[in-house]
Amino acid sequence: MAIEFTRDLIKIDEVVGEQLSQALVEADIIVPEAKPDIAKILDVLGRVVINSKEAIQDKVMVEGTIKYNILYVADGDNQYLDSMDVETSFTHYIDMPDIKPKMVPYVNIYVEHLDYDIINSRKISIKAVLDVNAKVNQELQLEAIKDFKDEEKVQALKDDIMISTSQGQGVSQAVIREDVVLDDDMPSIHRILREKVQTTIDDKRTADNKIVVNGTIDVGILYLCEEDSRPINYFDCQIEFGHFVDIPGAYQGMDCDANVTVEDVYVEAREDINGELRIIGIEVLLSVEGEVFEIENKRIVTDAYSPQTRLQLKKRSVKLVESMGEGQSQTVVKESISFPQGMPEADEVMHVSVQPIISDEEIREGQVIIEGILASNIIYRSGEMGGVVGNFQEDIPFRQAVEINGINEDMYSKSSLQVEDVKFVLLSPDEMELKVNIAARSEVWTISEKEILLGFEEVEDKEPNEGGIFIYFVKPRDNMWNIAKRYNTTIENILKYNDIEDEDHLEVGSRIIIYKKFDYQVSAQ
Repeated sequence: MAIEFTRDLIKIDEVVGEQLSQALVEADIIVPEAKPDIAKILDVLGRVVINSKEAIQDKVMVEGTIKYNILYVADGDNQYLDSMDVETSFTHYIDMPDIKPKMVPYVNIYVEHLDYDIINSRKISIKAVLDVNAKVNQELQLEAIKDFKDEEKVQALKDDIMISTSQGQGVSQAVIREDVVLDDDMPSIHRILREKVQTTIDDKRTADNKIVVNGTIDVGILYLCEEDSRPINYFDCQIEFGHFVDIPGAYQGMDCDANVTVEDVYVEAREDINGELRIIGIEVLLSVEGEVFEIENKRIVTDAYSPQTRLQLKKRSVKLVESMGEGQSQTVVKESISFPQGMPEADEVMHVSVQPIISDEEIREGQVIIEGILASNIIYRSGEMGGVVGNFQEDIPFRQAVEINGINEDMYSKSSLQVEDVKFVLLSPDEMELKVNIAARSEVWTISEKEILLGFEEVEDKEPNEGGIFIYFVKPRDNMWNIAKRYNTTIENILKYNDIEDEDHLEVGSRIIIYKKFDYQVSAQ
């Protein structure tokens, strides 16, 4: 009589590959005609905009743009400060075996390090090291065996798994406009030198046929004024935004994920009613990506054998990703910094830019432990050199922890950092104190490999069947299932002839008596 069973259609978003890589992007930058010659570069900031990403055979291709802001001292008698915004494009390939076209890539890129050299007063060379994190998923549809109707004829090992399946993706753009006014104690604007924008998602939820995303845009404006006592000023503000991404088929209660990136920024100084440049018009172009998921708990058959006949099994191994949660934390890094030997003494620290870089992270004792450096660039003015503006770099190590309930060392994490506030004070002509408020966000997940039973064949067993009494001594990693399967008997039959207190925890070296009438073999492929 044939073995009867039922099937279940399982849809799985399987992780095909994940790869960390670095890209070196080199470019020669020509100073725009409207800008003065360069005497000295004070600071260079770069941010990456991903223009496209695509899975091709055994690779992921990423095309993007690096947008630079270069702050410099202009050549000439006055040596005033100026800046320029330039950009350069790049294409990067990430080698990932088994990747095929039409698979879905997820890519994150950020600038880890920048080097620059002045070739001449109108040309500079920039080298950017980019950290690239790529992950590729594919959708599988498997007809798996759900259950066997005759439990005496076939012994089945089952496992509960949580399956997260993408139900749709979408991308949309949002233009956020806001006019902000300088604080009363800040001088009027002569020229804007730099704008720095970063986003935070405060809330994301699924509604009918869309994802709704709410968040905050942190805007920092570095500007030049006409007051000799305070030529550089920094103004920051927050702008709230709300936007949605259309995803047909989405409904309230679905799990969702969202990512917001800044594609472009435009700022303009405007006159107030007194004719002073104290109003800043801000326009930010955001790209909002969203994805909705359906999470299902499934009970699947992962292994089977028959004490009555020999089965040749057909299995499929899949990698499953399960989110274990996310968390946030804040920390303040306070550091006293001595000026490098030989540097002119300072009258005033004018501005400090800080870039947080993660060097290592690990999960320990229910926390994601993040270690990194704060790459700081200090710009100051020296009366000793006739008011000349100078700068130097300082790398400050830091350590931060993010608590997430239920996580352990066998899981995986990915963290991101954001500088929320920078304060500094000059303690003496050659020493300053820097205080940086850092916000950290960590996500933790597990990747498990599960075998799913897709089918089987009954195979004629030409080996003679042997019965008898066997004595087996428990070995490490043994369990009742693999012992019963090895001797082609049932767990119930083993328990019948043995006094086993806890069948889920067998003591290594303990003796088990196995009584069986026949012995059949099982093979799997």
